[in-house]
Amino acid sequence: MGRKLPGSPIVGFFNDATNDFEGHNRDIKIGNGEFKIIDTTKPYGFVPTDATVWFETFNDEGVEHKYLCTEGILWTKAYEEASRILTQGNN
Repeated sequence: MGRKLPGSPIVGFFNDATNDFEGHNRDIKIGNGEFKIIDTTKPYGFVPTDATVWFETFNDEGVEHKYLCTEGILWTKAYEEASRILTQGNN
């Protein structure tokens, strides 16, 4: 999986009500007897093709979790909410 990260987009859904990022969200629109699934995520950046990829272990209240990590480029000028990732942190 780590070999496939370089060149990948960084996407997410920013919830204006909670002022935080959530996951990869979708909406279901129903009308005229039909429904559509609409992807509500935005591209917030990308993983460079020469990015370093590594595993890192974090301790969460006594439970260790191992995560695949990488470097990425965020488009903070295009999406102001992406700056929150750098100043307040997000998964």
